[in-house]
Parts: sequence; C-alpha cells; structure tokens
Amino acid sequence: MTISLRFAARSDVGLVRQSNQDSGYAGPHLCLLCDGMGGPAGGDIASAVAIEHLMPLDADSHQAGELLGLMRDAVQAAHTELVTLSSQDPDLAGLGTTCIGVMRSGNKLAMVHVGDSRAYMLRDGTLTQVTTDHTFVEYLVETGRLTRDQARQHPQRSVLLRVLGDTEGEVQLDESIREAVPGDRWLLCSDGLSGPVTAETIGEVLAGVADPGQAADQLIDLALRAGGPDNVTAVVFDVVKDASSESATPSDARAAGTPSALTPAHGLTLTMPADLVSDDQPAKGSNDKSRVDYYVQDESAPAVIDVEYYTESSRTASSIASLDKEAYAEDGIIVTPAPTTVENSPDAYTYAWEQSTAPPWDETAPAIDLSCQAKTADGPDGYAYGVYVCSPKGNQRSIDAMQAVLDSMSISGS
Repeated sequence: MTISLRFAARSDVGLVRQSNQDSGYAGPHLCLLCDGMGGPAGGDIASAVAIEHLMPLDADSHQAGELLGLMRDAVQAAHTELVTLSSQDPDLAGLGTTCIGVMRSGNKLAMVHVGDSRAYMLRDGTLTQVTTDHTFVEYLVETGRLTRDQARQHPQRSVLLRVLGDTEGEVQLDESIREAVPGDRWLLCSDGLSGPVTAETIGEVLAGVADPGQAADQLIDLALRAGGPDNVTAVVFDVVKDASSESATPSDARAAGTPSALTPAHGLTLTMPADLVSDDQPAKGSNDKSRVDYYVQDESAPAVIDVEYYTESSRTASSIASLDKEAYAEDGIIVTPAPTTVENSPDAYTYAWEQSTAPPWDETAPAIDLSCQAKTADGPDGYAYGVYVCSPKGNQRSIDAMQAVLDSMSISGS
C-alpha cells in the first residue's frame, strides 16, 4: 500500500507579541515546528536556524532505519550553531528554541522532540497528545506534586527544562518510530495554540475540518479569539492512501525571511518581499493598538513597512486616515486621504506624502528624502488596520516593491 501526506503550515504573530519567533515547515516527507526564545532578535534566529538545518532532509531517498539518526544529527548541528552564536554575540545570549520534527519513509514516521511545543494525533475520532512537555510544571505533575488543573494555571508553566541552544554538549531528545496509518491526522503546534485553546476544542477542529490548511487556519483563529497572547503556529498533516502529494509545494510558515503571504495581524494579509526581518519595536499608543515593523535588507533598495492595527476600539479606516492627516499637517506635510479598495474590507483609504528624515531602517544615518504611502482598512470583529510604507525618493525598485505590498493587502475573516 502506497501512502503520502497532505499538509499545511500556518503562523501568526498573535495579538500581543511584536515579532513572530515561531517557525514551521510542512513537506511530503518532513514536518517541523520550532518556537524560538531569547529576546527581540534571538528567538527569530533560533527557530530559523533549526528549520534550516532540518529542511534539507525533506526527500524520498532515506530509509526508515536512517530517519532518527538523520534528524538527530541535524538537530545537534543546529544546537551547536545556536550555542556558538549565543557565545559570540551578547545580544543573542539566552537564545534557544523548541523543536519537533516528524519525518516519513514509506509507512514509517520518525519523530524527535525537545521543549514544550506539542504533537497531537487524531485517530478514529480520538485525540492523543504524543509529546511530553519538557517543562518544570510537567515534571511537578509527573512526580505527583501538581494536578493537571493546577498546572494549567501555574505561574511557572512556561519554564523549560530542555531546549536547543541552552548549553553546550549533546541535545537530549525524545525519539520515537511509529506506523504511518492512513486516516491519521497530525498536528504540530506551538504553545501559542495549546495554551489558550483546549485539547478538546483542538480535537473538534481537527475532526470536523477536512482540509489541512483550513483546519490550521481555524485553529489559529481560535487562538487569536482567545486573546492571542503569544505567537501561534500550526502544522497539520494527514496520512492518506495512494493520493500522491509528491508534487505538492512545501508549506513554509517561518516568520522571518519568507517570500510568501504574511499575516502580521488578525485578518490582515500582506505579500512581503523575501528579504525582510522584524525590527521588534515595542507597541506604541494605547493598549488596544499594536505595531510591527519590517525592514527590507537589500541595500540597493531598502524600505520599511509599518503595520499598525487596532482591536475592539472606536478607530476605523476613516478615523485613522483623518488623524494621520492632522498629525502630518502639524509638521507641514499635506496628505489627502482618498477612498480605495482593499479585498474584503467595507471601507478603505489611501494617501501618499514625502518627508525628509533619518531612514527608519538606519536611524543613525543622516536625513534622506523618503516617498511614503499608506492604506487604512476596516476588518472583522472591530479591527482596523493601517499599513505604511516608505522608500528612498527616486529609488524606483524600492518604490515598486512597496507598492506591490500595498496592492497585496487583503482582509479575511469578515
């Protein structure tokens, strides 16, 4: 009997964090989930490093007996690189990442795991947590000092006992080999999902939504509706008979450096250039407003994308545009908001202006002339968004790229 995998990977920054430190990957022979940690920059780097070491294993040339050894070596190489990075750069001290990898050869699945990201398996309508959290609280539960109910509310429930990149030496992994049974559905997820959403609810979605991508989308939406306190990533894959997914495109949910659609806020999707990193600026304004900045790294065409979103407030696309108009007028800059169209948004506006200032991607540099544009849009559930892009004046390559970002703006969930 020939089997294959149907797969999808989705990720969202959540409603509190300013950058997405999760990374996920799904392909015909390999699915991965990593949740980074270690300050504004360290977590992004840690999870991406782990993914990059493991992704090359997504091939059909491996025998079942080789799977655990291949993943073990790749994870160890990632761990060693992270320890080296942390020791060489004080800004990266304390970086680390959880890691779950599931690799297929024929009808065998090999899994390695470290940290508190989880793997669940749905079989015949029953959801089973396959992994054990490597946390202090889980240790207290296993030794009988806490109940499960107490553990869910314990203030130290996020304290990890094992991660990649924490100390020198060999990584201590949980490893297993099992049958790939047609009809099984697997979920790899970060604690941004398993924390705010109960296992019962997760099981209901996995059992009730046939398409892996739609199931992952719905799980992330539930985490956001529960407050989105952390980055949230879901990798869903189904074991199926005969139907080949060898030609399917691997699904990459990495948060940094991914040339794909990015969802920086609930319901808002932008197609970003490939060479972006998050600047991790703190949220500004009132506590119902969040901000994420992305800087294009290409020195020949630098740019900045500022994504701002308001939750459950009185702000609308129209009022955001009006307030921007007033704020820029105080600096002698005239902006004229005009109605525009954003997919699935009931009301949207656009405007452009020029200003001279230190470039946002290098605030220590002398002032330069910038060409800037903005779009504001209303979204579902009381959300409103503002997307602002700035490029060096006259740099047509950068201006065109930023225009493409604005043109890609769309709203879902309405």
